Amino acid sequence: MRNKICTSIEQSKKLIELGIDIDTADMYWDTNTEPVIFFPLHDIETDWDYAQANGMVPAWTLTALLNCIKIEHNLHGFYDGMGNMVYRLETLYAGNSKTCDNPVDAVYDMLFKLKEKNLLFAVDDMLSKLKEKNLL
Repeated sequence: MRNKICTSIEQSKKLIELGIDIDTADMYWDTNTEPVIFFPLHDIETDWDYAQANGMVPAWTLTALLNCIKIEHNLHGFYDGMGNMVYRLETLYAGNSKTCDNPVDAVYDMLFKLKEKNLLFAVDDMLSKLKEKNLL
């Protein structure tokens, strides 16, 4: 198994394109360093427009990614036939993610699958509608 703390720079950029709120990121990559390294955000107020213009790229840990999935889900780790630990995320409505060699990639894959099935933001949309009608 390959250890992975957070999304890669490329994955992070694709999550932003997907519509994931960058305020849910809990780490960032600093592309101004050599080599490029990542840092935790801590409890700082981040102006992402300024940060991105200055080489910072938001990044998501496993916990932050899981918090982006608003429907019931289960993350499974198991051994494949070669004795390697692999991971898969399962949801009732979208099925399974690809089997990946680390949990961050499994959750990342599921976010795109949920978007394809119009389920990624469905819970947020439903809650907004209930609030508009003063039902929450």
